[in-house]
Formats: sequence, C-alpha cells, structure tokens
Amino acid sequence: MHRIGIDIASVDRLEAAIRRHPQMLARLFSAQELEDAGSGPQRMARLAARFAAKEAFIKAAQGLHGGCWRDIEVRRLPHQAPSLVLYGPVAAWLTSHALTAELSLSHEKAYAAAVVLIAGGCV
Repeated sequence: MHRIGIDIASVDRLEAAIRRHPQMLARLFSAQELEDAGSGPQRMARLAARFAAKEAFIKAAQGLHGGCWRDIEVRRLPHQAPSLVLYGPVAAWLTSHALTAELSLSHEKAYAAAVVLIAGGCV
C-alpha cells in the first residue's frame, strides 16, 4: 500500500494568520519545531514548510486518526534530510498498520512545499 500527500503553503499567508492569531503557533507546532525554526528572516519559511508537511501527511494518511497537529513533528538534524516524528494516536495508527512515512520539503521565496509518502503494511 502506498499513499502520497502533497501541499504548498504561502509564507506570507501563514505569517499573517499567526500575526492575527498568535496562539496558532502553540496549536500547530511543537516546542522543538519552534526552536528548530530559529529566528530571523527564514523563520516563517521554515514554519511554512513544516505546516505544509503536516498537511501533506494528513492528506496521505487520510486524516489525523484521533491525533492533533503537534502529533506530527518535522525534525531536521544537521546534515540530514528532514523527517517526520509521530506521536500519540497518529503514531499508533502508523504502527498498527506497519506503515512508514517519508518526507521531502522545499521552500522558495514566498512558498513552501512538502510531499509525504506513506508505504508498507495494509489498511
């Protein structure tokens, strides 16, 4: 079984939404993601890429399976490709179906994009 999800996010649109509703940061992103996004001019692009990754995962998984946005975490270790770390019901769903999730991110100026491939097991 293979499922694919793709999403594109506008950096400016995410920034405007967070400006209007600052509580969105804590609802959408884990403390680790917020720290990894850093500060400075690329912070919103990094957050937009993480948001797109979460959307792409939800599309590939066909839902959150009882979880929340923070149950999908994007990690990027130095000199490594970004990856997904899953928690709670989202992780349980993936594990119970013997699935894995792979991630690819990109951002360029005003947009960030993500593709998630879920593969393995049976649903």
